[in-house]
Amino acid sequence: MNYVLGFLLVFLEKIIISISNVFDGELSRTTFKSVWTIVILNGLLILPALPIIFLVLEPKTISAGQVFLILLIAAIEVFYQIPYYKALQSTDTSVVASLFGFGSIFTPVFAYLIIHEVLTPVQYIGFTIIVIASILASFDRKTFKINKAFYYMVPVAILLSFQDVIQKAGLEQIDWKTFYFWTFVLSLPFYLLLLLVIRSARTEVSDFLKNPFKKKFIPLYGQNLALWISGGLSTLALSLLPVTILKAFGSFHSLFVHMVAVIAPKTLKVKGESFSWKKIYLFIFMGIGIALTLGIGF
Repeated sequence: MNYVLGFLLVFLEKIIISISNVFDGELSRTTFKSVWTIVILNGLLILPALPIIFLVLEPKTISAGQVFLILLIAAIEVFYQIPYYKALQSTDTSVVASLFGFGSIFTPVFAYLIIHEVLTPVQYIGFTIIVIASILASFDRKTFKINKAFYYMVPVAILLSFQDVIQKAGLEQIDWKTFYFWTFVLSLPFYLLLLLVIRSARTEVSDFLKNPFKKKFIPLYGQNLALWISGGLSTLALSLLPVTILKAFGSFHSLFVHMVAVIAPKTLKVKGESFSWKKIYLFIFMGIGIALTLGIGF
């Protein structure tokens, strides 16, 4: 497998998804009253973009069995957003992002049980270092407590770890462009179902549809564009890397979110965060873990 290219793709993906996460915080805390509204609008924005995505990716058709697998992945992709946005309403964006790291603990278990993926002992040591550093990065006496964000995000993180593994299984059968396109398409029924069922979100959705170019909706467009690009990069990276290693690289996600929230709040016109040396030190610790996971020096 091409570890170097895969690592570069994950590195770029995490920078872009961090921008999306910062926008997510603004959307859930300021722009919209209901998190259901954000989820539904994320789905509605796929519709006008779908022809462009089709032309760019040139996907192939898929079999009935592959449809079932991608439907499962698409369902997770839609419904994990609800507790995720709820968590963002409870604490800082970088803290929420760090809680994704808890799911990494379960990735090797899922990877072994589902796709029989096994790493070397040195790689598992590196993976463990990264997970520990990720957990330490999430703990802050001033901002992190055992609150709603924790209870929302731990199940989300575990669910997304499971999604990564079954997505890896799918990518062993389907090329990444086809896989990525059909995940978009098959997520639409779930978004439309939410639109029909969640009455409380209809007022805000209607407000958006009547005037989609309001200034307050700009973060929604930025968030979705960043999310789509990062999703494509992540899918391509997953086709090149073992899922456990991919998840290990993702453990420094919270640090990217923190840096974006520190450096770019004025540019992105969102609420920022205070700089933390603690997270920078932990980033170095994570770097050691990454080197071990890559097998550098062994």
